Amino acid sequence: MKTIKAELLPCPFCGGHARMTSDKVDGLSTLQVVCEECGISTPVYVYGRYPKAYRELYPKVVGTYRECTSKAFMLWNRRNDFNSYSDNTAYAFPCAVDIESLVRGTCIKN
Repeated sequence: MKTIKAELLPCPFCGGHARMTSDKVDGLSTLQVVCEECGISTPVYVYGRYPKAYRELYPKVVGTYRECTSKAFMLWNRRNDFNSYSDNTAYAFPCAVDIESLVRGTCIKN
């Protein structure tokens, strides 16, 4: 497996340091990017061995380690230019998925 080299930008909300975390929950390998200061995070991504239905139900948050890492980094590092919106509406990042709900299969599909 090749190492994915990417730099995480500071938190878009508080400017804090971000890091990628990895965990194993009920046999599922998970990862997400989390701000160490305010705790805001990307959705939880599930990689490796997972029930086949997860790929169909949650295509945005399941995949290989490389796919999930890439998605988490890209989502975290995405920045909107709020000055480009005519009404200056703030568009928030998607909120984190509760891993317990994901494991139980009770998440609402986006």
